[in-house]
Amino acid sequence: DFGLSKTYNADPLRTHISTNVKGTFGYMDPYYFLTRRVTRKTDIYAFGAVLLEVLCGRRVVDTSLKEEQISLTMWAQRCIKEGALDEIIDPSLRGEISRHCLEEFAEIAIKCLHNHPNDRPTMAQVVVSLQFAHELELERTKGTQLRRRKEDYGPNHRASRGVSWNSLWHRTTKGTEPRRRKEAYGSNHNIASRSVSWNSLWHRARPSKTKAFPRSSWWLNPYKVKTTRVNASSLPEELCRHFSIPEIRTATNNFDEKNVIGVGGFGKVFKGCIDDGDTKVAIKRLSRGSKQGAHEFMTEIEMLSQLRHVHLVSLIGYCNDQHEMILVYNYMDNGTLRDHLYGTDNDPLTWKQRLQICIGSAKGLHYLHTGAKHTIIHRDVKSTNILLDEKWVAKVADFGLSKMGSTSIPNAAVSTAVKGTLGYLDPEYLRRLQLTEKSDVYSFGVVLLEVLCARKVVDHTAGQDRVNLAHWVKSCIRKRTLDQIIDPFLMGKIAPECLRTFVDIAQRCLLEHGIQRPSMSDVVGSLEFALKLQETAEAAKPDIGDVDGFEDVDNIYPEVALGLDITTNAPSCSSFFCTMTFGNSETLTTNLNQF
Repeated sequence: DFGLSKTYNADPLRTHISTNVKGTFGYMDPYYFLTRRVTRKTDIYAFGAVLLEVLCGRRVVDTSLKEEQISLTMWAQRCIKEGALDEIIDPSLRGEISRHCLEEFAEIAIKCLHNHPNDRPTMAQVVVSLQFAHELELERTKGTQLRRRKEDYGPNHRASRGVSWNSLWHRTTKGTEPRRRKEAYGSNHNIASRSVSWNSLWHRARPSKTKAFPRSSWWLNPYKVKTTRVNASSLPEELCRHFSIPEIRTATNNFDEKNVIGVGGFGKVFKGCIDDGDTKVAIKRLSRGSKQGAHEFMTEIEMLSQLRHVHLVSLIGYCNDQHEMILVYNYMDNGTLRDHLYGTDNDPLTWKQRLQICIGSAKGLHYLHTGAKHTIIHRDVKSTNILLDEKWVAKVADFGLSKMGSTSIPNAAVSTAVKGTLGYLDPEYLRRLQLTEKSDVYSFGVVLLEVLCARKVVDHTAGQDRVNLAHWVKSCIRKRTLDQIIDPFLMGKIAPECLRTFVDIAQRCLLEHGIQRPSMSDVVGSLEFALKLQETAEAAKPDIGDVDGFEDVDNIYPEVALGLDITTNAPSCSSFFCTMTFGNSETLTTNLNQF
């Protein structure tokens, strides 16, 4: 299956290809997922997962198991680190593999799964390592016969039998011919008999295509584009207004490109006027080939037509005439939150403005989680889905990916395919495919960091340790250098106690396990407290901080942040099915290339 394969010239200076993320959960290289840079070592990581699959005889991701065992790669690496290799082996293979062979096999699998591509072996080295392990297994069953066969080859034979491991490894990397050793393996390998089942598995180290291992390939736009007409009878015409296509054309001056205010993978957003020019609106026209599709179109209509809150964007109506999928919203004069953080010429927001916007959007999410008949999980919380009206009131927008939960069971999980935006995605949701309102809390924690630092959630132009904002902030907290990454415009303008409270709630939102994260109600309370601290400090001392930084730098570090498992370079092997503790950018499904 070469449908997802990529090619590039054999230019030694070209180390990677930047591309949209595609692949299969459980086998996906976290570095590729994080940076969208695919290299040869991306295949190495996936092959390492296959090796563990072969050894353990179980699915790479099995959500029916205990949480710590859901991800095979994560579980296997932990067991191997703790010296419990025997616990993960396929029961049918226990006692049938020589210890030396087993350790060699496990070692190369773990090397393939290293966090950073540069530290993984080449495929040539993997081949040699597997050949070496195979010979260790053959040696224990056919020790004398093997030596006789080796002698029959003559002095010029270059087979790996009888050749030292160090020489073989060196040969794959430098092209030198290995020196032959008479006793390459020593005398301790002539033990027991080799099992036929292990031998057959050895030569089939590839993903199973049987029903026992369903192939759930994970394209990050996995759903077939729906271009069929939306059934008008299924839309809630009594709850929101239905527009005809002539009305929409009039409102947008026949979709005049001069009225375009936004473009993305879903299509275009036009500024328009309805009701004889009395009402300004934003009109989202989904393209015929839109990844968002009819399902998300209907979801947004059904959700927003029943929700009313000051911090939720209002849906005025829709149009589904002539196979169109068009949504009509109240116009937000000040655009998205991201528009006022980076990437535009807009004046930067003051710290108090940012706090008030965060509080407003948090209240909107709190309403979704608790204020309706059923819990509503937004599933795509990000700075571009927080809109600002003419009075800078924050409103949560874009409910196309939203999911209905339950109000009877707090934090009840909804099993569902992963959708959302890389950089904001909850790693627990990625790992378990179970969505809760705490997934929104995680995403909102990333937004809080974005507000504080005024930079992209994932920046491929930054240094490797700075690509992912959440990782970088955690690293800076651990090093106590947080003041170095805060938006320069805010330096000397944030009260230390306010900053401490703000960072504390952001880090609590980003805790790995959802049950440890605060509710959106708690987030609202903490942000309101931070705002009061800021206002109190400003009233007492208008010039709050030192121009070059913070007066009491040690006072800004929350205890919760210092207790986290923080990595400084490569992602930690504790989440993302097989490796990551992160949140990572760009939309997974319906609007992968929206911004």
